[in-house]
Amino acid sequence: LGVEATLILTRTSVDANALRAKGTLYFKDPMGIKNLYNLKVVNKTRNDMPVTLVLEGDEGGKIELVGSNLMLKANAVSQANFFIILPMESVTEHKKKLKISIYHGDEKLQTIKTTFVGPVNINAIQK
Repeated sequence: LGVEATLILTRTSVDANALRAKGTLYFKDPMGIKNLYNLKVVNKTRNDMPVTLVLEGDEGGKIELVGSNLMLKANAVSQANFFIILPMESVTEHKKKLKISIYHGDEKLQTIKTTFVGPVNINAIQK
């Protein structure tokens, strides 16, 4: 009984992962470099919940969802596609580690790690 109670009390309300889309490297954009990602989120609650994705850190980048807002259905797996766009000067290595947080309102539900691929900007390295 004690182990079951601990598991229930420490269980997260969502479980997510974000992977770069297969077969893609990066895209050049007027705003910088962008990567396409596939997101899969398991909502372990009995409630539908709208969520937002936030790029953590000071990269100066942004997340752009493909399609409409992200709504997680109760007790279901939701999938979405999104772009991460970073300014060229932030891309200082071929593979950059990033963190994305998933929020429901002001509540941070989970932070996931992923990688961003792009060309190395020689000017940014020399600064």
